[in-house]
Amino acid sequence: MDPRYIGEPQTCHRLYLESEHEKGRLESAMARLETKAAWSRHDEALHAGLFQRYRRVLEQQTALRAAAPDTHPLATAVNR
Repeated sequence: MDPRYIGEPQTCHRLYLESEHEKGRLESAMARLETKAAWSRHDEALHAGLFQRYRRVLEQQTALRAAAPDTHPLATAVNR
């Protein structure tokens, strides 16, 4: 790609990528917990907190997708 066309990502794109990274960390932490044979009360509380945060991240991503400017209408139309 020609460097003239590369720039800093828009704020909404940067926030989406950050939330995607956090979502991955949360998924990994929940997966580790889910492989345990027996859960303590602490594990249950931890999983509940992780899952609650995970749902908020998904909601945030939905809002970011809705607010993102439509910079590539052709790509959007092709990928639907």
